[in-house]
Amino acid sequence: MRRCTAAFDTVQSSATASKLGDSVQYGSKHPVSLARQKSALLHELVHHVQRSNNMEMPCVAAYEWQAYDLQIKWLREQGVEDPYALIGINELGIYMLSVCRDGS
Repeated sequence: MRRCTAAFDTVQSSATASKLGDSVQYGSKHPVSLARQKSALLHELVHHVQRSNNMEMPCVAAYEWQAYDLQIKWLREQGVEDPYALIGINELGIYMLSVCRDGS
């Protein structure tokens, strides 16, 4: 089981994707931005689909670009003017998280 935890301001939300049951569970203890929560779930669902389809990428970090790209696009479709600010990252941050490095 893979567990990803992201901090939303001071609120902790968690998304869990299970390889064994091919299921994804999402929970939050406190109400924060619904669009932000849904976009985090979308991001994790992208990783689930990547794993389920045995997608090959040049390195582990490369999987992040597709997940963030779809998350940003979805937020824009929902009318979010600045999706980067909403999820607390910018384009350079996404690049740094998704670039392949030696030994990754």
